[in-house]
Amino acid sequence: MHDPNTVAFEVRYPWRAYPNAKTPWEKDYRASFITIWHRDPQRDGSDDSCGWFMRCRHGDQSVLEKIKADFAFNWDPDYGGWFDKEGNPLFSTMAIVLDMFRIAAFKHFDGRGAADRFIQKHLAHILHFAENPVDSMHSSITGKYGIERRQDRIDRAASIIYGCVLRWTRPAWKHPRWHFWHWNFQIHPWQNLRRHLFTRCCKCGGRFAYGESPCSSSWDSAPLRFMRGEQGLYHSSCGSIAVQPTDASGEGA
Repeated sequence: MHDPNTVAFEVRYPWRAYPNAKTPWEKDYRASFITIWHRDPQRDGSDDSCGWFMRCRHGDQSVLEKIKADFAFNWDPDYGGWFDKEGNPLFSTMAIVLDMFRIAAFKHFDGRGAADRFIQKHLAHILHFAENPVDSMHSSITGKYGIERRQDRIDRAASIIYGCVLRWTRPAWKHPRWHFWHWNFQIHPWQNLRRHLFTRCCKCGGRFAYGESPCSSSWDSAPLRFMRGEQGLYHSSCGSIAVQPTDASGEGA
């Protein structure tokens, strides 16, 4: 599990943050006035039940099973498959991955015409995904780090390919950033003012300056509430870890 909050939109000030900017970054930068967060409801127990980054579990599981079955049929050499009996590839990585995408798109669209249009539109992305040096199918296809069990390779390949098809075919208006019922608004001037007025450093007890960035000793700080300070925050000069005195039993005094 990770933080279920993801930035959906930012409303920025119309003026530049650096009036005397010299670098291109400083000239273009405008500070955020309001940040709109998408808070995932975690309905399936994960931090991405809405599918911000779509995976195979967000799709139709019956389609995924059909893709796995077709991959299994095309895996072995008996019918001109992709791999020999030891699991080594019989074709190039690009050819195998392209054929995997063709099968997955055919099952996803339930027809050849839409699948062919998908392949034509995303051909460059598919070939790059097959063998790019950072994040690709190359090591899995070639068994660079050892040949895994046949069914594990089939399941992983089907999950990865189907997830890509889902992400590349989802309309923009269906993206979770438009789930306005999951939005949380962070208004930065009000947050800075409330921190300045009501929050105190947990070590020295002093105020925070307006706009000051504090340190935290825990991810479990209490959430923001109206007219109430945040918990577990420190001045950067006070350090982010509070040392509690202990008695002879080893418990906090």
